[in-house]
Amino acid sequence: MFISVFRSVIGLVTLFMFAGCGTSVSRPKNIFGEDNRQRIVTNEVPFSSLGKLSNSCSGVMIGQKTMLTAAHCVFDVATQKPRENFRYFDLGLTNAQAVASLRPIRAWIGSLNPEGDRATDWAIVEMEGDVGAGVQFLSVSAVSMEKTLPFSVNLAGYNSDVNGGLTGSVQWGCSVRKVAGAKLFHDCDSSPGISGGPLFASVNGEWKVVGISVSEFRNGAEPPVRRQEWSEEYSNVAVSAESFAGVANLILTSVEKGLAVPNTERAIVIDFKRNMPLGASVPPDAKPSSTPTPAQEPQSQPAQVPEPLQKPGPGFSPNDVFRFEEMRTLALVWPDIFVIQGAHRAIQADALYLRSLASTYGDSYLYPVTDHFVNKLSDSIITWNEYVHCMTSGCPCSFDSGRLYNSYVVMKYAEIDVRSAIANAPQPTRNLLLSRATMILNHLRQFEMAVFSHASR
Repeated sequence: MFISVFRSVIGLVTLFMFAGCGTSVSRPKNIFGEDNRQRIVTNEVPFSSLGKLSNSCSGVMIGQKTMLTAAHCVFDVATQKPRENFRYFDLGLTNAQAVASLRPIRAWIGSLNPEGDRATDWAIVEMEGDVGAGVQFLSVSAVSMEKTLPFSVNLAGYNSDVNGGLTGSVQWGCSVRKVAGAKLFHDCDSSPGISGGPLFASVNGEWKVVGISVSEFRNGAEPPVRRQEWSEEYSNVAVSAESFAGVANLILTSVEKGLAVPNTERAIVIDFKRNMPLGASVPPDAKPSSTPTPAQEPQSQPAQVPEPLQKPGPGFSPNDVFRFEEMRTLALVWPDIFVIQGAHRAIQADALYLRSLASTYGDSYLYPVTDHFVNKLSDSIITWNEYVHCMTSGCPCSFDSGRLYNSYVVMKYAEIDVRSAIANAPQPTRNLLLSRATMILNHLRQFEMAVFSHASR
């Protein structure tokens, strides 16, 4: 269970990736030659300002209260409103642990259709609270690259295929190969989740954001795309800081000083607290409107939820707990996606700790069992990522609910192995393991209740 739950967590944490139609959001986008991405240490410059949005996009703080990311990560073109799955920004996320979690207040974006016009796919977001003076931010610099190609850059962010998107990574020394207006075509390796990640370079001896990762071009091919070398037919895409540096500095100065942001024709504001449709600039003291909260659909308890750490009897099957026909429909699961995501995040943190305990105690039986659980959890997360992509991409959604159920069954079998291993662990190790395991299993129960909450109807 721990293993499967751990993967579930990873999948949900990285669920919200915005890739192209009909493709898996969990697999690599464009990788050129050898994959040279490396994990980063987020308390070191230039990565101390890097973080991850709750919908799995990447972002970078350019001030104590101001974050820069891609517009498609914060704005839903279909509803013309802020994305509901962007609820917080985890600064310095490493192994699912964040230095700080900030909530968005409002954002300024480049256009109403950022995915149709990547040159406008940028967003400056004002966050509630601040990260304090201890974080060294990356400032934005408008750098002209067209006459100096290839232009050396680096790309950092939260790739979904690097530790499940729970730890940041960077590719050093990649290059912008082509410039087309405000679009930068580059050869930096990336996978879903990198959207909004900073393309940064050394400018006058200091690290500066010179672009924002927004998409990929793969000549109609299905991902993953792996090529021996970059070409114009297969490329990753960023939006140049030249298109937003001026408005970013204007907004940054006002937000950091607590002043009203002047109206600018180059940006459109959206308000997260009021879930306000796009419109003119909103004064900081604007009062929220009284928008009624939709009534929650009543939930009922499943009939056969085993208590945490209850050891299943011989011949136990996940089908003895929840059958496929008892699973909520995809549409009914979707409103609880943040409950599922939160459960997975908690499970992941505790599952990692449990695995480290097994390693510390040198338990040659428990460690491989918990490690297997972690792997199964990762598989489940990948499946949930694909479901979220299907629901958010705006493309025809043909996701098979049976895949979600199968990922749950695999996770439950892994849970059985972990339960058995802990039950057989020697004292006093068992008490410590039981405490951590109980926390994980309780979070898994939240996941099950969200997915099967109509099981007894």
